[in-house]
Amino acid sequence: MMAVRNSLTWLKNRFRASYLWAKKDRESILKELTTLPGIGENNCHVFYDAGYKTKKSILSATDQELMEIPGVGVSFIKRLRESISRL
Repeated sequence: MMAVRNSLTWLKNRFRASYLWAKKDRESILKELTTLPGIGENNCHVFYDAGYKTKKSILSATDQELMEIPGVGVSFIKRLRESISRL
């Protein structure tokens, strides 16, 4: 019985640690996404949930792919493309 309890405690602690790391990773990814023009704290979650988890993935996406993300329109894409062309 004690071995089962120890195993369950170990699993619970392992799950908690994994969850905290995943949460920290998500937060750092979201923060990085907000460095792109037009992506703020409110809409960075939309890009993350759509599978765009790096600046590179957003910048290399086609206009059509970006238009499939809820809330992304022509003006956002134009502003994004203009800002990266200045770099």
